[in-house]
Amino acid sequence: MLYRPNDIAIINSNYSQVKDKKRGRVICTSNGEIKILNCDPNILSCVFSYVDGIRTFKEIENNLSDKFYIKDIKEFLDVLLEEDILIKVEKNQEESVNDKKIVVIGDDAIFENIKKKNISYIFLKDFVKNNYVYDYDFAIFSPSKISYGDLIRINKQLYNMKKPFIPIYFDGLKIIAGPFVIPGETACLECIL
Repeated sequence: MLYRPNDIAIINSNYSQVKDKKRGRVICTSNGEIKILNCDPNILSCVFSYVDGIRTFKEIENNLSDKFYIKDIKEFLDVLLEEDILIKVEKNQEESVNDKKIVVIGDDAIFENIKKKNISYIFLKDFVKNNYVYDYDFAIFSPSKISYGDLIRINKQLYNMKKPFIPIYFDGLKIIAGPFVIPGETACLECIL
């Protein structure tokens, strides 16, 4: 197999085709080379319908598995890769920051500016009063004024949710970011204080 299941499939931007339905083939060009694919043009169209630059090869295989044998699907995808019709993009095993759901917790000017960036947010007073389980991967904690007790309570809430977070605040002279807290791996705010 020429691809890993987590690789993302895209159609080569230099690809073009003409369907020869009479003879059951596709005449195409890819990277300036003329190629003849001896396959049903409808099958190729079906495969291409799942290649969107987002789906992995495994997802494409799964989508096609109710129509074709998995062995045939893998062989066909390999041929398309060999012929430079499909290109694989290796998906980094680590998620990028863009894949993470970020929430901002706070009530100050920094909080107001960050929440304008289309990031989920929770007002500090709501977070302190409620013990909701929020759907996010990372929290930015930006309070204007907060009591020591509320700070410890928020620290415990985030720590118990096992959600990494970073406090960002203005100390009167400069903006301070940190410490970055990863529950179970780094010291929490209470430990540092």
